[in-house]
Amino acid sequence: MVYLSVYQLIPYDRISELFSDLCGHSISKGTLAKAVATCYDDLAEVEENIRTLLTGAQVLNVDETGLRVTGIRQWLHVASTELLTWYGHHKKRGVIATDALQILPDFKGTMVHDFWKPYFRYSCQHALCNAHLLRELTGISETYFQIWSTQMNEHLHDIKTAVDGASLQSRSLTQNQIADFEAEYSRIIARGFEENPVIECARPPGSHGR
Repeated sequence: MVYLSVYQLIPYDRISELFSDLCGHSISKGTLAKAVATCYDDLAEVEENIRTLLTGAQVLNVDETGLRVTGIRQWLHVASTELLTWYGHHKKRGVIATDALQILPDFKGTMVHDFWKPYFRYSCQHALCNAHLLRELTGISETYFQIWSTQMNEHLHDIKTAVDGASLQSRSLTQNQIADFEAEYSRIIARGFEENPVIECARPPGSHGR
């Protein structure tokens, strides 16, 4: 019942109808609501453990998305690693919410995000999501016909291909490969400044593309 309601997002009326059709027994909305509430209470310790592990992670992926609660726009915040995912609901989107959810204020690793300004408020390392970077680079290439953005787009794809290939062989990139990728990255950035000589780009301390 909880799985159908919370994960599959099926309304209580349809869940009740489903049980009636398949099992021949109807389930009231009150029973469904109580099951969800009981599961929530039983998982409180698990949720706290996940929050603690994410706070101490080396790399943390974060994001937020809007949702409607009784017709009012509110926010679902997410923090995750390769193995753990934590969701938190809040009426606000910004730092009031991210502070209240008690993960980011104490996080000291590398936070991967979509360069939304409030994330840079936290005193950790910052890495920008490559999916968003590629989207921006494509926009620059298509709108302003700049060369550096096309080169960087291709370079990021080359890095991903190399990392994926190394992972299939259960190994990491060699130091020489990393050095070569970093050198090419710096060369392309320099080309970007050459193509935009009057633009001064400010980068938050400790930030880097990821």
